[in-house]
Amino acid sequence: SYEVGGRSSAMLRAEDALATLGRTYFDAWTATASQLAGARLDASISRSEVAWSGGARDFDLGISLLQGDSVTWGSSVLNYCQLVAGSDLGAFFASRNNLLTFRDRHSNLLGAAAVAFADDGTGVEFNQVEVSFGSETFYQRVSVDREGGTVQSYSATTATADGIRTLKKTGVLLNTDADALAMAQYLATTFATGEARVATIGVTLDTSLQTTDELAALLALEINSLISVTWTPNGVGAAISQTLVVQGIDHTIAVDRHDLALSLGKYDGRAPFILDDVDLGELDGAGVLTY
Repeated sequence: SYEVGGRSSAMLRAEDALATLGRTYFDAWTATASQLAGARLDASISRSEVAWSGGARDFDLGISLLQGDSVTWGSSVLNYCQLVAGSDLGAFFASRNNLLTFRDRHSNLLGAAAVAFADDGTGVEFNQVEVSFGSETFYQRVSVDREGGTVQSYSATTATADGIRTLKKTGVLLNTDADALAMAQYLATTFATGEARVATIGVTLDTSLQTTDELAALLALEINSLISVTWTPNGVGAAISQTLVVQGIDHTIAVDRHDLALSLGKYDGRAPFILDDVDLGELDGAGVLTY
């Protein structure tokens, strides 16, 4: 922009890979049947009308097999990729290095927290925290409707006095109704109990507040990273200690200040059933069969 007095200003506007993908559309094509989500994503963005660079992607294999799918002309590439990732209960995002990234639902299974936040001196100190009391992650019944299939529903708990809360997933690309039922069972047992959960946490990045290693870990956080929070509200009562999954990252940077805010989601920390393990290999023990 220019001013008559001779002063001119330049503003740079940038976008990530998801924004670019959001302006890309498919020709009509048919996806391969019995394909894992990672392969489906790879095939989708490799099509000639998308022509995504081979090195600008980082995809896990995926866990669930997806059905063959007829993609119509003009369909949004971004929306379809998000549908594919959601059918595996995975995460699809642009990494901090701007790679299109897919992490399947087992990617952080039994993972360690990349950053430990704490208000008792045992971890990274934080200056802002918000708690959600569980209604948005509390469902007694889950229904999953796959493309071309029959709706599969599962209830993990009985109704409460104020009725039944139902989570619906529609249009997923799972191969069979049995796969859809397995997804419904998994989600129902994951969200069958409400909880007070840390929903957002904020920290000011400053060499006077964090060590070099702590700053590096904070800046390296990605969508789907795990963090832990230990917090005693107002210093009263027992501390809340939770492991959570990063769902959103916001950097606010001024000339003399850099604030980082994380949006956090519920993490299923149940240990998988492991054969021959003393603790996790016992029926009715600490381990659970993993979806």
